[in-house]
Amino acid sequence: MEKCFLCDQMANVVGSQPLEQIYDYTCPNCGRFSISSDFKNFFNIKQDGHVFPLLSGYIREMNELGKYDVYISMENYKDILASPLIPHTIGAKLEKLILHYYKKTKFFGEEFEPDFSSDYSICYANNEDEAESLFFELVELSFAKQSHFPGRYSLTLEGIQHAEHITNTRPSSNTCFVAMWFATEMNDVYEHAIKPAIEDKSNYDYIAIQVGKKEHNNDITDEIIAGIRECSFMIADMTGYRGGVYFEAGFAKGLGKQVIFTCRQDWFSGETDKDGKVIKEKVHFDIDHQNIIVWETKEELKKRIVDRIRATIF
Repeated sequence: MEKCFLCDQMANVVGSQPLEQIYDYTCPNCGRFSISSDFKNFFNIKQDGHVFPLLSGYIREMNELGKYDVYISMENYKDILASPLIPHTIGAKLEKLILHYYKKTKFFGEEFEPDFSSDYSICYANNEDEAESLFFELVELSFAKQSHFPGRYSLTLEGIQHAEHITNTRPSSNTCFVAMWFATEMNDVYEHAIKPAIEDKSNYDYIAIQVGKKEHNNDITDEIIAGIRECSFMIADMTGYRGGVYFEAGFAKGLGKQVIFTCRQDWFSGETDKDGKVIKEKVHFDIDHQNIIVWETKEELKKRIVDRIRATIF
């Protein structure tokens, strides 16, 4: 047993892969996660330690979604902090808290006993005092009430309705979710064209959200769905003919989100070899009628995205 690297609770720690120097933690507050030795040894705690409660809350939430393989390193922790799951306001933390108890409530009037000493990460709180203050704000708002037994509470009808409202509505957002091919050749396109176009502060105040830096499957589907639900609009780059991008764009459309489609010229038109064998699939006919931004250079793409956002979103 030693202190959890993120929250200082006593946790079980195992150096499960000594050659790779990966440490596995099981913490009563954060949950189960792994960190690399470089993160443990070289992360600047004095300068950036304020992000620990966010990482702790993220791990806890992912664990409660059934994901127990969260891995943190110097290379990926900033991507984790960009996750749409992470709240960045006190109000958003309060919503995390009521949603936690709502999901745990199986029937109306069911009682629960908050344990802020080991559960403050459920609302991404900095410590148990903040979590306790947030909880009693729920009581002040009549979202929760004390039972006849000290220390036990239940959600009120008003609290349940508020939780259902959060779940069923699409909150306003200043984020743009980016769905695209996670290929090496596209990293530069994202960093120097798509992202700066979305975050052009001279024209508007949007933030680019891109979940993961690798091809996705079920291990990050929850983050993708959350990001699409919470975004203001989406950019879907169809370069590479990726099924995941088509799925994400269709899901956003189904939610009534505006989707800006882009595609590199060679993948928009498609390519075949001299024998007629397809080398690059062209954009599927189901969306080729959309007003797709067809681009060849990063500079062209960036300018056209800015123009399209100003014309149709901003």
